[in-house]
Amino acid sequence: MIPGGDRVFRYLIKQKTADQGEIQLLVVVTSDDVPYAKLSLVCKEI
Repeated sequence: MIPGGDRVFRYLIKQKTADQGEIQLLVVVTSDDVPYAKLSLVCKEI
């Protein structure tokens, strides 16, 4: 069993930019307003 297994996580996904086949995203993971992770993603058309 995972300690604190009943914790609820929220994911905020925000599009930062979209240029010429490229999209940049910011993902923030929080629980009870405490940030656990921030991810920056760049998606490119291949």
